[in-house]
Amino acid sequence: MRTQAEDSTFLSGPDAFSNGVTATGRDIDLSGVDIGTVVKARGGVGSFREMKQMQLERISIIRTTNEEADDWAENTAFRKDVLSTPWIVSEEDEERARRKAEGLDRDKRKKRKRREAEEGKRAAAEKEKRKRERKRREREQGRRGDEAGISRTSGDAEHRRDRRRDVEKATRRPKSEVSGL
Repeated sequence: MRTQAEDSTFLSGPDAFSNGVTATGRDIDLSGVDIGTVVKARGGVGSFREMKQMQLERISIIRTTNEEADDWAENTAFRKDVLSTPWIVSEEDEERARRKAEGLDRDKRKKRKRREAEEGKRAAAEKEKRKRERKRREREQGRRGDEAGISRTSGDAEHRRDRRRDVEKATRRPKSEVSGL
């Protein structure tokens, strides 16, 4: 755990807060800003890892009481003119927004169907490719067998004959049953 003295040396180190970066990527000079400095800031408030953060777009230092009073008047006028008036959406605007949303949904459905069709075609092509590859391997294996002088049909016949003999042995009755003992 750091002490206040360590924190203050950490924060006041060279370039600790001399420059900031805005949400738009522009640099902001924060060299004159210290704890207790009155500033006029513009930006958005967000949170990251459960910590509130301000994403600065513009910042200026308020040096006099008159500048601070002007800032408060500007802020109050903004709240009165913009934020306190009821925001009424006309039926035309509402319908336009609804059509736009439905159009976006329709576009998403079309894209999804197109993507599913492409995936189906791709899967069918892969399956066909595997099938062709399997057949090619079987043909090559048959050629290798022919080159070695082994006939596949003779091997199959031997297998069937051996299998038949094994089945007959399993189904034969013992001699004791045949002789009637």
